[in-house]
This record gives sequence, C-alpha cells and structure tokens, in this order.
Amino acid sequence: MVISFEVDEVNRCLEEGLIQSPNHSWQNSLELIATLDEIRQDIGLSYPGEHQHNDEEVHDHHHEHNHHHKH
Repeated sequence: MVISFEVDEVNRCLEEGLIQSPNHSWQNSLELIATLDEIRQDIGLSYPGEHQHNDEEVHDHHHEHNHHHKH
C-alpha cells in the first residue's frame, strides 16, 4: 500500500530532523495539487464549502507561508 511508504518517509524525516523530504519536496506537492485542481476544474468537480480561488491567491498564500518558516 502506497500510504505506508509515505508514513515511513515522514517518520524517517522526523527522526533525521528534516522539515522536508528530499524524495518529495513541498514544490512537488504543490505541483501535484495544482494538477489535481486543474483536472477537477476540467470535469466540474468541487466539494461543498470549497473556496474558489485563482492561481495568484495560491501563490500569495504560499509566499506568505514561507516567510514564517526557516529552511
């Protein structure tokens, strides 16, 4: 099961004091979510209570978030 590999990787990173996996970066995650959002938009799938936003808002939020964490 794929999820067990993800859990193992998180545990490994925590044990090594890493805040990001070298095997799957935050940028990878953002790109995956953007792709999935694009697919959902193309097929008209949305979830109740979901806020519709544009790419600029996502970039601004990510930019603000990065200022709060030291790398």
